[in-house]
Amino acid sequence: MEAVDARAEEFLALMRAVGALHRSLHDVGDAVAASANQSRARSTCLQQIAGGPRTVADIGERLGLARQGVQRVADLLVADGLATYTDNPRHRRAKLLMLTAAGERALATMDAAHRRWVADTAPELVPLRLPELTDHLDAVRHAVDAARRPDSRSAERS
Repeated sequence: MEAVDARAEEFLALMRAVGALHRSLHDVGDAVAASANQSRARSTCLQQIAGGPRTVADIGERLGLARQGVQRVADLLVADGLATYTDNPRHRRAKLLMLTAAGERALATMDAAHRRWVADTAPELVPLRLPELTDHLDAVRHAVDAARRPDSRSAERS
């Protein structure tokens, strides 16, 4: 039983470290977005239409977000001239959101800031074997995805 408890504690430590990394990367995302006077939410929405127009529902589905939240951000991007709505030949009511030239410039500014940050940060990671670490993190993600989810009803009974 001690080996299982030790392994569980190691997994908890990993989850804490990944959570802290996640928060740090969000902070970086905020700073990258701010380089173009954007929020991370607006940056993410712009990135989703960088490869071509998409419906708000498509963006929400790709990001795992509610369509209404994406709609609010999309409307702000349109109001600021970074994106525009265009007719969708596949659906009369679901407009396509597409980049404007100003949106492309904002994305280019953010991309440049992100690339600078990556270039500045990468040398600090030299001692790590990043491909191996990536493989390990992928294995953990697969295990987490395959694991049975906690039963919310058992938590209510406690």
